[in-house]
Amino acid sequence: MQFCPEPLVPLRVPTPEERLDPPLVDIYVPDGRRTGDKVNVREAQVIIARIEALDRWRSIGVISLIGAKQDATIDHMLLEELGSR
Repeated sequence: MQFCPEPLVPLRVPTPEERLDPPLVDIYVPDGRRTGDKVNVREAQVIIARIEALDRWRSIGVISLIGAKQDATIDHMLLEELGSR
């Protein structure tokens, strides 16, 4: 996991049309199941589908409370699905 000790400072403030509304979205995945190695593939699939549904590319963050292995799984699946655009 990566943590930034410095305050986050946006390089530019998005216009009202560019902003996500709401800026924070929590997603419940009722059919998600965590495996013994603390990975929830279904959760990762749902997150990736939500990111793909955005109408234009933005800087976004994903928070998963499972841990580092889930983080790596989501990162890997995003790169496979969307590339490094």
